[in-house]
Amino acid sequence: MEKRQKLFALRDLNLFQAGAMVWMLGTISGYFIYRLGGGGLYRDGYNLPSMLPMGIDFGYVYGYGAALREGISSYSAAGSGYPPLITILLLPLTYFPPHTAYRIYVLVLILALFSMIYLCLREGGRAGGAAGFFQALAISSVLYFSYPFNFALERGNSDLLAGAFAVISLFAMTRGRFFLSVIALAAATQFKLYPAILIAVLFLRFGFRSLLWFILLNAAALLMLGWTPVLQFVAILKTMATAPSTWEGNHSIYSYVASLAAKGTIFSGSQALFRDGFYFCSLGLFAAAWLKYWLSSLKPISPAAAPRRLNGAEIGLVGMSFCLMTLIPSVSYDYKLVLQAMPFLLLTSREDTQLFALPAWSRLAAVLAGGLLSLSLIPRDILTLLKTPWLLLLFLLYFCLAFFGKAERGLTGQEKT
Repeated sequence: MEKRQKLFALRDLNLFQAGAMVWMLGTISGYFIYRLGGGGLYRDGYNLPSMLPMGIDFGYVYGYGAALREGISSYSAAGSGYPPLITILLLPLTYFPPHTAYRIYVLVLILALFSMIYLCLREGGRAGGAAGFFQALAISSVLYFSYPFNFALERGNSDLLAGAFAVISLFAMTRGRFFLSVIALAAATQFKLYPAILIAVLFLRFGFRSLLWFILLNAAALLMLGWTPVLQFVAILKTMATAPSTWEGNHSIYSYVASLAAKGTIFSGSQALFRDGFYFCSLGLFAAAWLKYWLSSLKPISPAAAPRRLNGAEIGLVGMSFCLMTLIPSVSYDYKLVLQAMPFLLLTSREDTQLFALPAWSRLAAVLAGGLLSLSLIPRDILTLLKTPWLLLLFLLYFCLAFFGKAERGLTGQEKT
């Protein structure tokens, strides 16, 4: 008589399974609340917006590209709100009708999502062969139907492309590919400014030359069409930073403090004080974790050293960076939240002995990260009308990993799968 198989025990789950289980259960529960208990907030058209008419953000880039085809003077007169490199890279799409170009661009965004997920899993050693490809495809399918990703498709913005180049930069860094890593991060910064914070992580591997090349590449990209587009771009950035839209779809610290003042939780006149306090504390914690790691490593790793995977402390710094990317800018709409899945995948795609000295702490971090990620990705409802508190908790979790996690040199290229 065959023995009855036992149900699995929680201790039998590896780090990825534990974190993913909490993430999936949290997502299912969140959508249940949203659909059946959301007080009438559920709307099909909002949850899964139609990809047409064309996304408004893509429409701006398309218009600037069409103006550039007429000449530099027409492009300057259009007053582009994007760096020149972005307009040039997306220029081929202007040879198609707007709706067709938008459909192609949506496919590019989907490919960017899959690429990010696949590289994050591969960095941790989970994406080998057909099984790894299928795993990345399954996670992409889950995120494809999430609220932030559909928001990104509806707007047709370039945050997913910025995130993809940022992940490519980190992956190239772990393989010791200096120029590919810096070029990819410079490209990410041209799409959106906020990935620039990752230069702090590259500095730990490559030293001052990474900072020098990063500055030179960005300067060259900005000036490729002359000074006028640069000045227009800077002027538009200043306008957006000083007068952001503080609605519930903007989860930045700036918008969160404004919402607290609107509810009477804090005095309206104290908004600047609370904002500055949030900025000082978050950036101070990042600087403290970065400095501790840099001092413990004594010096940046030589480019001749064997490539190695991210260790626990570095993953913590990457996670803190991704949180700051969305908390610090005054305009951070919810379509950026899908990028928070990337440090989560980096965290869970390795053995539990590689993050903290005690494996139990690694499993706890994976479970907490999975829960907070699910709260960030479900639609805005009664419990998650504003995403900022969950992002702040996620930031603190990554800080604990960066400050107390393993900072050893990690696995070399020969040990990689």
